Amino acid sequence: MIYTLSREGGIDFSSILADLKEQDISVLDSEALHEEQMKLDCKEHMLKNFGEYSPRFRDLWGIHKDYYLSFLRLSVYRFAMRDSGIIYGHGASFILSQLPAIMKIKLIAPEDYRVRLVSEKQEISEHQARVLIHKRERERISFHRFFFDADWNDESCYDLTLNLSANNFSNILETALNTPFPQERVTGRKKQLEGLIEAEKLYMDLLFEKKLFIDLLKVRFCEEEKTIQMEGIIGDSKTQEKARQCALERHPDFQIELNFELMQSSYLYFPSI
Repeated sequence: MIYTLSREGGIDFSSILADLKEQDISVLDSEALHEEQMKLDCKEHMLKNFGEYSPRFRDLWGIHKDYYLSFLRLSVYRFAMRDSGIIYGHGASFILSQLPAIMKIKLIAPEDYRVRLVSEKQEISEHQARVLIHKRERERISFHRFFFDADWNDESCYDLTLNLSANNFSNILETALNTPFPQERVTGRKKQLEGLIEAEKLYMDLLFEKKLFIDLLKVRFCEEEKTIQMEGIIGDSKTQEKARQCALERHPDFQIELNFELMQSSYLYFPSI
């Protein structure tokens, strides 16, 4: 099973995650995501301005946001290829929303309960704790709206909501984390992920290694049909041929289907501020 865990502001799940790690349960959290960044040899300067908080105004227009989102998707996809594990935050519930054998869990608690937790842990007043919690929740809402065009508070986006303040929380969580999915659904998840991973690698190669100017780029990879489909907006016909060659370098036996829109006057990205 792959589980995604989202949480309301003020909920500190770190001690429970530490216990799960001691049980040899794989967890993709901020620390593991940084390790993934090293494995993928990512451009650190392209990632440092992003996280689960409100993006700056200048970030709305730069290509850095596309790099961060692509890295995030690739990291989550790679982790979700495992038989089991937990992905903590980072929009994973929305990145994996269309895949089978994924349980999306949201952790909640009454606000007063969360205020007391934060106040005691950080040794601040309850008023300061409440302000901090509200700020954190606004950041998460903004993060999910910006990167996934999604409502973080929409309950229909989650399979299960667990109340941290409930007396039987630990038992319910343990039961949820030990709920198996049919093997055929797990196999189906991994099959879809293989295509998503290859598509994401090609996406990153085109935009950030080859540095091709393609706006609104979408890449679809189908192993069974041996096809790669690409669409987007380009400024000249040479970009189209470069994209084709790049795809063929990675997958020489595949048929490349291009559906680019030529818009010579388009300015694909605003310059750095």
